[in-house]
Amino acid sequence: MKVNKRSSFAKFEYIEKAIIKDIEFDSYDAVAGFTITDKSYLNLPIKISGKLYLPHEGDNFPAIVFNHGSGGPYECTNRNESWRNKFRNEMLKNNIALFEIDSFTGRGTKSTYRN
Repeated sequence: MKVNKRSSFAKFEYIEKAIIKDIEFDSYDAVAGFTITDKSYLNLPIKISGKLYLPHEGDNFPAIVFNHGSGGPYECTNRNESWRNKFRNEMLKNNIALFEIDSFTGRGTKSTYRN
């Protein structure tokens, strides 16, 4: 089979118009139950981040918060996962904000599914 046309990504009008902000915040690792009860987990905050997508007009939006799975943030940023961009675009079109959390980079983690 011969293909004479280049593959291309669909234009995502609402993503292109969105206000996109990188947000950093503190997170914690409660590695055992006692670290929660004695609050010692609070002694080692970890900076993690996320990407906030806001519709380009209006304010006071409902929001969907995503946290990636064991494959890491690549799940959210891989352009081959076009369904994610279709979903983002559709949510923004309907004035729904999205916040995609990257809980691996700040911890120096690549993936957890291998172990």
